[in-house]
Amino acid sequence: MSTITISQTTASKSDLKVVSYSKIVRGDADELDTLRKACEEYGFWYLDLNSQNGDPISVVQNVPSVFKIVEEFFDLEDAEKTRYDVDEIGPWKLNGYTPFGRNKGLVGDGKKYGVEGYTVSNPCIRTVGAERV
Repeated sequence: MSTITISQTTASKSDLKVVSYSKIVRGDADELDTLRKACEEYGFWYLDLNSQNGDPISVVQNVPSVFKIVEEFFDLEDAEKTRYDVDEIGPWKLNGYTPFGRNKGLVGDGKKYGVEGYTVSNPCIRTVGAERV
């Protein structure tokens, strides 16, 4: 049996790492190392969504389209949304709808908490705006 030690680390805003999304996508080894260190040291980081020349990249440009698609999906009737149930459409639970209240809360009281959601895997995220799936 292994033991995991969790310690509290206090980080100021200036201590947090800034990680470039465009460099990560290109596989930049130094940026991947920065991301790894940020995960190990603090567990989170600032994500720079600008391209190398400072222009917003497609992730930022697609935000309005993503919000529109999300709004349209969650406005559907429950029966329609459950056609995309994450537990029913695939064995790996990588994509799909989770209805409100399905997951148990973290307080251990056995009650169901949560919000409805839709999980989208990384390959799907990269194609948002290119086509609707």
